[in-house]
Amino acid sequence: MLHTVDAEDKLVNYVITGRTKEWVPRNPEEFLNMDSIRKSAEETEAKTRDYLAKLTPAELERNVEFSRPSTQSMLVRVEDILIHTALENIHHFGELIALLWQMDVEPPHMGWLGYIQTK
Repeated sequence: MLHTVDAEDKLVNYVITGRTKEWVPRNPEEFLNMDSIRKSAEETEAKTRDYLAKLTPAELERNVEFSRPSTQSMLVRVEDILIHTALENIHHFGELIALLWQMDVEPPHMGWLGYIQTK
């Protein structure tokens, strides 16, 4: 869960804004309970919503530098970073659902419409 929050925070609030070098991953040991994880997720979501509220067609086309460990950096459009962020979240959300099922726990929601319904 923390990786998903970190990925969104890094991609939207640091890579897109050109501040990648300022990003510091969260230390999982600092999160002692679900409330602390929830608070961090809500802070990241709020920053993402603020960014998306100001999004323009020109911003979607703007190129930003993106790199992963052990790979060369590349220029990609902001739109591609946002798509990557969504897919990253979907990927890990599916993993979390599978883990809950293995524990015989019904996930709180399993899709976007279920998520927005709980808001």
